Amino acid sequence: MLSKRQMHILSFIKSFYEDRRYGPTIKEIADGTGYSTTTVRNELISLEKRGFITREKGKYRTIVIN
Repeated sequence: MLSKRQMHILSFIKSFYEDRRYGPTIKEIADGTGYSTTTVRNELISLEKRGFITREKGKYRTIVIN
């Protein structure tokens, strides 16, 4: 089960991608959700480990919702 914060982040990523056709950066997610970049980074790690998203390390804008 996802936390409210994780659902909020996933929803933001989905909306961002639908609007722009590329994924957001951690900073853009933080700005759009009101969470700190550290919180966003930690939640993305958790979401990736649980299989909800994939991303390429060391590259920007590679977040994909599975």
